[in-house]
Amino acid sequence: MATSSVSVIAGGLYHCDPRWSKPRAYRRDFNRIYVPISGGARYGLGGAWTDLRPGSIYLIPAHGANVHVCERAMRVHWLHFTADGLALTQRLAQVRDVLAWPEEDWRWWRPTYRRLAEHIAGGGAALSAAVHAFALAVA
Repeated sequence: MATSSVSVIAGGLYHCDPRWSKPRAYRRDFNRIYVPISGGARYGLGGAWTDLRPGSIYLIPAHGANVHVCERAMRVHWLHFTADGLALTQRLAQVRDVLAWPEEDWRWWRPTYRRLAEHIAGGGAALSAAVHAFALAVA
């Protein structure tokens, strides 16, 4: 039986400002989930730009050429993770663009992603399981 799992690297609630901007391309070997709650920013992946705005959940896949710009401010729940299993790793490797879904469609996950910082600080087994399940659901 094949199983899928993820390793959570880091996460929390962050206040982005212009210092968060990285206009020169760089690569990372982890995936990102962003849930903006105020303000906005722009994220470029492989030359295609996406406006990060409240009301959506974003999956930013690993390994692409990343750039991002925050002209003013953005508050965002964020999670960095890697896939542990071969099948999930291969599936995520095929994603080349920033994927977005209406946040409203994910509303049952709000109690989880709003507690990402608590999880990173050692929030317990139940919260850890919920955060990992959230990452798997998005991935």
